Amino acid sequence: MSYYRTSEAQNAAEALNEIISNFSDTEIAPRAAFQLGKFYFSQFTRNQLKYETVPQKQFEVTADQVISSLLLVKEKFPKSELTDDAVFLAGEFYLFQKNRTRAAEFFSMISKNWPRSNKAAAALEKLKELSLQK
Repeated sequence: MSYYRTSEAQNAAEALNEIISNFSDTEIAPRAAFQLGKFYFSQFTRNQLKYETVPQKQFEVTADQVISSLLLVKEKFPKSELTDDAVFLAGEFYLFQKNRTRAAEFFSMISKNWPRSNKAAAALEKLKELSLQK
């Protein structure tokens, strides 16, 4: 993801939220919600890692914003093809936060609810890694 200035990042987040609100009954809404979650995840991790290439003034994102935007896909668009991707990314976010228990819950959710999805094998692998790290 390329670097966004604070105002551009805010505009991007607002535009995605507007799409989610105004087009919630179309197939573009779950895509916008997933993109918002990915965007927030990227911005949050970038801010936490404090990359030297990022200027001092950054687009601030909270952990709650990341998780709520990813879970929005699951809760509001449960039949979307991106729901398992959003749940997987939520698991990855919890791994980044070093919350192995919550990460395992999300990876297990994929195995249980979407066993044939494109993320099922990766989720099982993450669960295996987590069990080995005990």
